[in-house]
Amino acid sequence: EYAGNEDIRPLSLYKLFELYKGAGKPDKAVETLKQLEKLRTPIYKDIVLYHMAEILKKQGKDDESKKKMQELEKNYPNSPYLPPKPTQGDNSQAVQSIPITIPASGTKPSGQSAPPAGEKPTAAAPLQAAPLTAAPAKAAPDSPPMNPANAPTEKSAK
Repeated sequence: EYAGNEDIRPLSLYKLFELYKGAGKPDKAVETLKQLEKLRTPIYKDIVLYHMAEILKKQGKDDESKKKMQELEKNYPNSPYLPPKPTQGDNSQAVQSIPITIPASGTKPSGQSAPPAGEKPTAAAPLQAAPLTAAPAKAAPDSPPMNPANAPTEKSAK
């Protein structure tokens, strides 16, 4: 009844592909992807290329898989199925290592620095406050509040 419906057919074929893939029938899954690829509508085309590349890679056909991924990148550069490209200076994957010193059993930890921002001190090693060394400077009581219009400039200070 809906075989010629271009709105429903792509979704139906994709769901059928998922069923075959989940059932461990890669040949039927690939056949369904090829049917989906032949449709006139561009919907699911990037998904087809991605899954074809994935299946080909699992079959050990690395060159064919790579070609499908290149086709995906060329024809659908904004597809969510493309792996993210690393950018120059992108260190989001870098892992920060924080040195940890564990005191010997029965000893009390001495002074400890504050944890990095966003982390809470642990109960095993409580955070100790550092003593204040200097009080903040106070304005002279006779001085009027500073008005930006009357603020001294570099030239008037000389």
